[in-house]
Amino acid sequence: MELPKSKQKCYNCKHAGRQFKIAGKTHLHCEHPKWDKKFKEHPESFSGWDTLREWWDRCDDFEAKK
Repeated sequence: MELPKSKQKCYNCKHAGRQFKIAGKTHLHCEHPKWDKKFKEHPESFSGWDTLREWWDRCDDFEAKK
């Protein structure tokens, strides 16, 4: 069963990392496998900022948690 678009947000994604607060807002890191590949190919131009998301963000790589 696919979630409605309104629920396809980072906090419902199977690639979501642990949530934490920054300046009172909830954030998480995207742990999608594509980031491992990008890090291995270009570690000098990769940082944690690349995977940082707010919990309500949305992307094309969404996969629902099981």
